[in-house]
Amino acid sequence: MAGIVSKLVIGGGAVFMGYKFGNSTIDSFTQNSKYTDKKVHERMRLKPGGKIKNRSDVIEGLKSEMLDVLVVGGNLRASRAALDSASRGLKTGLIDSEDFNSTICKSPDQIGSLSKVISRIKNENLDIMGKLLNMDNAEEYLPYLKSAPHLASISKILILIPNWSDFPLQYMGNKLSDVLVNKPPKFSTKLMFKSNVLNKVPWCNPDSLVGGVEVTEVLFDVNRLNLATVISAAQWGSFTLNNCEVVKVEKKDDYLLVGIEDKLADVCYEVKTKVLLKMDQEERKSAQEICFEVPNLLVEQNHGVSLPDNDMVIISSPNETTATLRGNLEVREAYEKLKKMIRKQYILRKGDIVTKTITSSHKPVKWELTSSNDTLGVDIDKNPVDEICKTLKMEPLRTSQMTDMILEGGHGWFPSLGLSLCSRYGLSSVEAHHLSRKYGDLAPQLARLLQDKKSEGADNPMLEVEVVQSCKEMAQTVTQVMKRVNAKTENQIYVIADIMGKQLNWSEKLKEKQIGAAQEYFASFCKNEKWKESSINVTENEAINDKFIILYKQKFRMSANNSGVILHGKVEEILKKHETYISEDLLDKILRGIDIEKNGEYTENEFLQIMKSIHVKTPENVIEDHVQNIIDSKI
Repeated sequence: MAGIVSKLVIGGGAVFMGYKFGNSTIDSFTQNSKYTDKKVHERMRLKPGGKIKNRSDVIEGLKSEMLDVLVVGGNLRASRAALDSASRGLKTGLIDSEDFNSTICKSPDQIGSLSKVISRIKNENLDIMGKLLNMDNAEEYLPYLKSAPHLASISKILILIPNWSDFPLQYMGNKLSDVLVNKPPKFSTKLMFKSNVLNKVPWCNPDSLVGGVEVTEVLFDVNRLNLATVISAAQWGSFTLNNCEVVKVEKKDDYLLVGIEDKLADVCYEVKTKVLLKMDQEERKSAQEICFEVPNLLVEQNHGVSLPDNDMVIISSPNETTATLRGNLEVREAYEKLKKMIRKQYILRKGDIVTKTITSSHKPVKWELTSSNDTLGVDIDKNPVDEICKTLKMEPLRTSQMTDMILEGGHGWFPSLGLSLCSRYGLSSVEAHHLSRKYGDLAPQLARLLQDKKSEGADNPMLEVEVVQSCKEMAQTVTQVMKRVNAKTENQIYVIADIMGKQLNWSEKLKEKQIGAAQEYFASFCKNEKWKESSINVTENEAINDKFIILYKQKFRMSANNSGVILHGKVEEILKKHETYISEDLLDKILRGIDIEKNGEYTENEFLQIMKSIHVKTPENVIEDHVQNIIDSKI
């Protein structure tokens, strides 16, 4: 019996190790051979030759053609449906009321396969079979590693475990869930002991955890990915139009007459289509999420850390590091919570972060297919184009191309493209990395344009290049371009407006209108940062005499550096030697409240205000003052 058990254990272990290392070796070989010159050229030949039509041509096409499918909505699911439909040869339209924006924010309850499987099981819109079948739909972003390799990347996220009782559930639960969602072995969950965790996140309080598990997530710039999908749909022949919304739908004998309002031109168009496809989005997220852009040094690049016990996740992407906190918190309260969690090794200041507004996104419930005969609801996990073809007996020219579909920018991209841009065009590593990761195989032509802008002496050549490219990619307003290029200063509004005016032939009146709308957006952006201007009030002791002022002015001058300021760490040393005990929390509040510039430096006046706020009279001081008052009263 013992021999049989040992054979099973050894045999099972051998099979598992063979599966694990065999898959890793095959995958490594596949990745290396995937980006040879021959393979890249083959993919470039498969790139669709269609160009993005200008807005007037798109409008004329929508008005004159009988569409097979009109997709309404600019999020990633709707864009993929339009791309699937257009690539099969169906006459397709895609309209969005905004700028094809799609917001995805990683919350603590979205990290790891276990959380996704649990979320799917709890989904009341799926029946029992729907929950159990197609479980791999829970990991819906893995295919983007193939279709958009320049935009998608693998991130290792560490889930911190606060107590031993949660260890088996988190590790075994995520390990089993990886199998259920069909995650590749190289992306499987790994066990991390406490010492390994503290090496990766030294700012974490060691008393608050016993270990962790490392899970794999696919990260990408969702807005750029969505735009690449929309552009690909346009290249396959789809009529794509932003800043438009449906105002009426009228059923005719064998088609729908859809009224569309153009929000830019303030006019309406009528579009004929056989099917109107949109998502029913009745459910909304109930939890509020506050997001901060934080210093990159908190986590390694393309890594992250999740603290489910505190409803917080910090994730580093190629462009930024973001901390997301879930719960009904005020912005200052969220900031204080974040600061407290990482204060062991790092002092987080207001100037280190940027507050972001996360709009509560809709949770799609189902697809809604409307034809002249009926309106059907389709499971959100099903392919809506398949349902349209089956229900209306349409026969597309081609079968679905989505399995092997490569999005705009991915055909000619290869991992060392950034290095190539540095050597060929003399770009910095930051510039080359930005262009190659955001624009993929379009990066070389943008690098040439960047080179030209530099030779012309442009103040911000990268901004000018990106604005020109945004105009080619259907951007219609200054505000839209500001969001696309992440503009953060008011001066950039005028630069963007000048370039767009030339590219889109704006009149001076229209340009002024665009600048006004962009300034309103910028004001709302600045409003997010208003909370930083308020400081924690520090009560000042009124019983301060000249002797006290002279004493602490001398201490300041002895401790100040050549710039005439005291650094944060030196002030902490002085306060810790103070005769009156001060708790760390009170000390932290006092220093944050006094530090006006939020830069960790204190002037003489700020230092004196700190010392005044914590001054407490000793018994000797009280007796001395009492005696002096008696003497004064007798004089």
